[in-house]
Amino acid sequence: MGVLHRAGLLALTIAGAALIPLQARAGLIGSELGWQYYGGGGPYDPSTPGSQTSGSFTDTGSGVGGTFIEPVDSNVLPVFNIDADDTTVTFDYSVDTAPGPWSTSPLSLAPTIYNGVAVNLLSAGSFTAVTIDPATNMVSFNAADLSFTGEQIQIDWHGLAFNTSTIVKLDVTYSTAGAAPEPGSGALMLLALGVGFLRQRRRGRSTAA
Repeated sequence: MGVLHRAGLLALTIAGAALIPLQARAGLIGSELGWQYYGGGGPYDPSTPGSQTSGSFTDTGSGVGGTFIEPVDSNVLPVFNIDADDTTVTFDYSVDTAPGPWSTSPLSLAPTIYNGVAVNLLSAGSFTAVTIDPATNMVSFNAADLSFTGEQIQIDWHGLAFNTSTIVKLDVTYSTAGAAPEPGSGALMLLALGVGFLRQRRRGRSTAA
């Protein structure tokens, strides 16, 4: 069997093995997301034991990624959960035990948040579109309360009411363009180098003959 024939078989074998890793993630699942609550003019980080106003999680497509737990008087009370799947980020108030509405506040994180939360993309890729899903039912929450960049989503709900049936759901488009090469990309690059080496070796033998 000639060297080039063997190289062709090698190419088919490695390329077939590389096809699955080369498929880019279609959505957020597998991404690392962080969140931080803002209010009162800056990050809201009370020192009250048991409170939770920031965190990070890996989007697995199911389960709760984080819970905002607010100090109220002498208690700490859950207000909402943060959930994420492949194409959405949801703020679910079904765990709420705190009184509403959200208070007014000076600007706490430009350009959007007075009293609200920022979701940060901590892994490779970027947000390319973020819109309000029709399932959102927080009264008066609208597009002016939402902004995003490639790495951050800002949500503001200062002055708005909520209860245990409130949901704020965002439709998120995510892209891995510009991210580090997937493992399959490295396999194909090695393939190209290997085939080039074998062809050069074949030419060298022909010259010597």
